Amino acid sequence: MTGAGNGDRTHVRFLGRPERNSLRVGLWRPQVPEQALEGFVSLPLAMTILIGSSIGSQLGALTTHHLPNRILRLIFGCLVAATVVMILWDLSSSLVRHA
Repeated sequence: MTGAGNGDRTHVRFLGRPERNSLRVGLWRPQVPEQALEGFVSLPLAMTILIGSSIGSQLGALTTHHLPNRILRLIFGCLVAATVVMILWDLSSSLVRHA
């Protein structure tokens, strides 16, 4: 995988290395603190995401060292497929409501 997200993160894969040895880089946006002070950021939601991602990243790091690369790819593929199904389900239900 060479890219993910909406442009603010880059997933760099080293040549010939499996996904577990890849590097994910996030770019800081300078307008974020200003938007938070103006009330455009939900602090309870931000704290929930912070706590969940902190715990999830630790579990993910431990899991990648114990599972084979093939299984990790299968899990990632299932998550992508589930996301596509959920988006299509939401789209179809909104189209039915407006028809």
